[in-house]
Amino acid sequence: MSRPKPDYTGRDYDSGLTRVQRVAQSVHEKWTDFNRANAGNAKLKGMAFVGDVLNHNIDFWALEGLPIHAQLRRSVQAHARWVGYQIQGRTAAVVLITFSLPNGAHPEDVTIPAGTLIGLLASSDGPQFQLLVDVTILAGETSAIGAAEHSENVQDITFSTGRANQVFRLGQAPYIQNSLTAVADNGAYTEPNNLFSNLLSSLPTDRHFSVEVDDDERAVVRFGDDTNGAIPTGDITFSCKVGGGEEGNVEAGTLGVILDAITDAIGDPVEVAATNAAAATNGMDAEPLERAKSNAINQQKVRNRTLAREDFEIEAVGLTGIARCLFLTSDQTAFIREGDGVGWLVAQGAKLPSGRYAAAAPTSLQVASVEEQWRYAKPGPPGLYLRAVGTSGAYLKAIAVTATIFMGPDADPLTLGQSLYESLRDWFAVELADGSANPNVNWGYYQQNASGQPRPELAWSDIFNALRDTVGVRKIEPTAVSLNGLVDDVTLKLWEFPVLGAVSLIDGDTGNALTFTS
Repeated sequence: MSRPKPDYTGRDYDSGLTRVQRVAQSVHEKWTDFNRANAGNAKLKGMAFVGDVLNHNIDFWALEGLPIHAQLRRSVQAHARWVGYQIQGRTAAVVLITFSLPNGAHPEDVTIPAGTLIGLLASSDGPQFQLLVDVTILAGETSAIGAAEHSENVQDITFSTGRANQVFRLGQAPYIQNSLTAVADNGAYTEPNNLFSNLLSSLPTDRHFSVEVDDDERAVVRFGDDTNGAIPTGDITFSCKVGGGEEGNVEAGTLGVILDAITDAIGDPVEVAATNAAAATNGMDAEPLERAKSNAINQQKVRNRTLAREDFEIEAVGLTGIARCLFLTSDQTAFIREGDGVGWLVAQGAKLPSGRYAAAAPTSLQVASVEEQWRYAKPGPPGLYLRAVGTSGAYLKAIAVTATIFMGPDADPLTLGQSLYESLRDWFAVELADGSANPNVNWGYYQQNASGQPRPELAWSDIFNALRDTVGVRKIEPTAVSLNGLVDDVTLKLWEFPVLGAVSLIDGDTGNALTFTS
């Protein structure tokens, strides 16, 4: 029997088993029963299993080696660093806490020590903040203010094997960016201050480590090899902070439960109240991988200066909190005078239950950051006056949706209204859950027909489809869906961005309103 030609397209277990069985038959023609339990068949199945696992790993790591296809956070971090892009890690919200003595001034100093935990008034399960430094209410005074952070100090203790390139995965998550310190028997170690945060520029005597964050948001620490970075010796103590994220951006007046006992200077217990007069800020989740990939690729397009119109948009979206940007000059519209460049901004708004993000007007600080980037960090062409707009949100085109819905037999009117509203919010979201731009919505300038010509409008049929495809909907009459009062497409200006406005949903069978919570 001649040997069959190899088939490289089928590399799973079944294909591999069939292949090795045919090879076995080509040598042992009488070997025809592959279902009998014997050592020979067990070996064939073992070979097929090993081949299946190896092929899976080869395919997986081949994809991880391509920036656009990488799915592991550590892989994306490595690709991004080589093009000079640092992925934004998790940060902790900070807030000023006012401590007061409800029973009046105390004869002794009252110190609230660093590390004291302050929780939410309404829930014991919400974010907890730790005081960053000691706060003392002096004798005779009734209040003092201190800074608190949505984080927790943790430690991991391990030991060095003395080998080169040791890697340690810390035990607690989620890791807060730039909070790690390490101390070994031969001294304290720090993260190198270079663009790529690696050890390639470290000397043999430099006590450096590099840190990455894995998909479980745990810190993965790597030490050197006595050529690039010193090998640690003895016990190693890792100290870092965990927690943080957007959930720490609590509203003003929501913190107030002190979770630790407070005493005065002589050790007597003292009743202390706490509150936050302003909202907590700066808490951010780790940058989604799809957004990081896009930003890293765009980083290559804009190196030292912004020249093309699209360069200004790339630079704006690369800044924290900016989801979309449209930059136009007099070449695109006569409404902008010669020599001017205007950028409209859309910020990342509230996080929706689906994980997507709603659109929002940028803050004045975000607008100023974009203008600084355009004018000074990577300046544009000489003589071009650059400005960003957006704090008023006037260019966010609100789309009011009114619809009459006929429910299916198993639909619950108490939940269908909420489902329909969430479908609309998801459709109008500015970003998807993975951090990539939502293709449903865009500036009027980028709405184009099949010929690539500008057609600035929001299609009525898209909204109709989003409602019709919601689970629990039996039918919708075409004339029963209106946008801004009309059963028609909504015309946009070039610089307008569509967002969800008022929503009115009616049960077609009863005429009653379908309720939802915004």
